[in-house]
Amino acid sequence: MGSKSYFSRTIESLMCACLFIFCGNILAQHDTYATSTRYQFEQIVPVKIDTPPRPATRFGPGPEGWVKVRFTINADGSTSNIDVLDVMPSGFSTDSTIKTIETWTFEPAIINGTAIDWHNNIVTVTFDLPEIPNISGPQFTTPYNEVQKLINENRLDPAARQANENLKTSTYSLHDIGLGNMQLGVVEMQRQDMHHAYRAITRATLPEVSQLTNEELDIALQYRFNIEISLGRYFDALESYNRRLNLVTLDTNDIMHEQAEQLQLALDQGLTLNSKARILEKDSGWFFIPSRRTFTIADVKGKLDSIDVVCNMKIISLEYQANVEWALPETWGDCSVTVMGNRDTTFSFYEFQE
Repeated sequence: MGSKSYFSRTIESLMCACLFIFCGNILAQHDTYATSTRYQFEQIVPVKIDTPPRPATRFGPGPEGWVKVRFTINADGSTSNIDVLDVMPSGFSTDSTIKTIETWTFEPAIINGTAIDWHNNIVTVTFDLPEIPNISGPQFTTPYNEVQKLINENRLDPAARQANENLKTSTYSLHDIGLGNMQLGVVEMQRQDMHHAYRAITRATLPEVSQLTNEELDIALQYRFNIEISLGRYFDALESYNRRLNLVTLDTNDIMHEQAEQLQLALDQGLTLNSKARILEKDSGWFFIPSRRTFTIADVKGKLDSIDVVCNMKIISLEYQANVEWALPETWGDCSVTVMGNRDTTFSFYEFQE
């Protein structure tokens, strides 16, 4: 399908400029949930982890795909609070995956000799079938090439619509999903919609799922690095840079070296982080794993409702309030944050050095 030549041609013309945008501290009310106790817990060990069955269609077994879920491991070792964070392809049935995770059991987390509920466990269940080759068939390549024609004609809006439709109806292998999301990311970058571009490129480059060839992944990680910087996701950008270092040997004059060094230096200085956020779907909100534990939200354009925080030791829903700063105690463990509100609401998510 000529993916090598296509992505090689577009990498130079579409790579975003590297922007280092840091903001100063915001004066804000400080709401702190704190405790001085530091906990030690034993490693959580799986006891019974059955593989979910491959989702089927009325025509037989379904295509390859993946489902990213978050769940709680209860004090008795069972699971609960199973939430689907993302799924590809988007029409992929998640019912069987959820039902199987409901049967999983673990050795529970132990603190001071007592078993506790342990939240914010995130895994990606992958349906990777050995009988499906890592190449794309005509059911995917034909609509893929149609999108490429629209891109060449600079008809970007119909290209984006067609690329999204292809991901829903034309993918069969994980490789299809990776290439389809990579193509969609390129379209969205040209449309200057970096939020949709980021969602597409992260789906194409999930580290826990093998979807692209090494050459394709190398190019995709360059896209991802620059998109992350443009959105202020600097720790994520460094992770993408390090993934690329582990994948290929970079020339000493590769621009990513200098960009990563400048970025690391800025982060080491403890400057405030400003992630540019946008709610793409009202029902799912804006999901984020913060790099620091103190944050606030500002520059809101639209309507925000709540901030749902899921940490290893705590689940809490906070009503959104302007000019409030929140601190997540270290004792809560690793946390993920979901900001709920109206679709297309944009805001800045500021993270402060403790």
